[in-house]
Amino acid sequence: MFVKFEKYWFEFSLILAIAVIFDSRYKIQFVRWSYTKLYGSNSVEFKKVKDHLFALYDEYAVKVLNTPSYLNDIHFDGKKVQKGKKEFLKEFDNFQREFGTVKNKSQLEQYLDERRIETTIELDIL
Repeated sequence: MFVKFEKYWFEFSLILAIAVIFDSRYKIQFVRWSYTKLYGSNSVEFKKVKDHLFALYDEYAVKVLNTPSYLNDIHFDGKKVQKGKKEFLKEFDNFQREFGTVKNKSQLEQYLDERRIETTIELDIL
């Protein structure tokens, strides 16, 4: 029984670690801190969690965040812009670069960069 216990104790659950990351009280800092205590700094286990987190987000982004087709037609003052959405937005990006660097971050990276909520706050997700 002890051998089986050790087997499961030493294996870590990627999905549970990712669930902790999505708790705004802990985010990735808690997982990094915990894995550093368990496996040491720069652990392969933490890298695996981070890689899986971003892989899951990338899959989500491809399947869910596809832009609806109605956004392909952009209107200004009742006039339809004939350019495709990507070309139109590319012009804006070029314009934006003239005024400073633009750092494109995914929603996941933006979430991870946001400040954590204090752990002492009672959080009711529902």
